[in-house]
Amino acid sequence: IAAMLTIVGYSINNTIIIFDRIRENAHKNGVRQLPREQIVNLSVTESLPRTLNTTITTLLTIGAVFVACAVAVLLFPPSNLDPLRDFAGTLIVGILSGLFSSVFLSGMIWNALSGIKLGKKAK
Repeated sequence: IAAMLTIVGYSINNTIIIFDRIRENAHKNGVRQLPREQIVNLSVTESLPRTLNTTITTLLTIGAVFVACAVAVLLFPPSNLDPLRDFAGTLIVGILSGLFSSVFLSGMIWNALSGIKLGKKAK
């Protein structure tokens, strides 16, 4: 449960950063004339380096814990580090999937849903 909550929190944080950047770019002078697709693309492009740096730093740390636990389990079989190794492995998979969902999917889904909403208002 702790791993799942950590993954959800990480993904929500990245999604908030993307949506905040979309909001900022939508209200800038001159950018207001851009279509929604370009605003989303610009926002994701601007926040991608920061998000990747954060993710890589986190993955290096969790990867080191995972490798240390895996080595300890192999070298010292009754080490009882299996739960920590499983926790670190779950976090690695979750952070990678959270990165994908928050950066590459959330903006596109928002764009599609706001297009549907705007289409209903026009009728």
